Amino acid sequence: MSSRFKIIASLIATCILLTIAYAFYIYLKPVKNIAKQQTDIQLTDKQLFDDFNVNPTKADSIYKNKILEITGTFTKSEIKDSICNVIFDNGGNYLVIASGLYAQKKEIALLKTGNKLTIKGIYNGFVMNDEMFMIPAEIKIDKCTILK
Repeated sequence: MSSRFKIIASLIATCILLTIAYAFYIYLKPVKNIAKQQTDIQLTDKQLFDDFNVNPTKADSIYKNKILEITGTFTKSEIKDSICNVIFDNGGNYLVIASGLYAQKKEIALLKTGNKLTIKGIYNGFVMNDEMFMIPAEIKIDKCTILK
């Protein structure tokens, strides 16, 4: 019985060590620099808004996990402690919220409403609007960088 116990204990210990090693591998894996990655789709904020206005489910499936390069008219920014967002808004049913720009905080602070701006990031889904409170839907772009 003791040799059987030793085998089971060593198998369990091996599984635990492999799990811990894999967790460290994932945790310490370097984050992709999106600015250096190849762009999957180039478009304007108007094209993105139009696609979502026509069929949000189809647009979501087209753009999901793609690296987008979006050129549009800057509306406003949200700069907080560790969060920096750029927002494109056409006054319609959707907003594009580009986040992950904290390294470019000073550059974003200098932007004026109406400036042309090109960002690059990963499309990460959208949040439906709330008609009761008249809140527009949000198109999420993560790990962004400003190109122009």
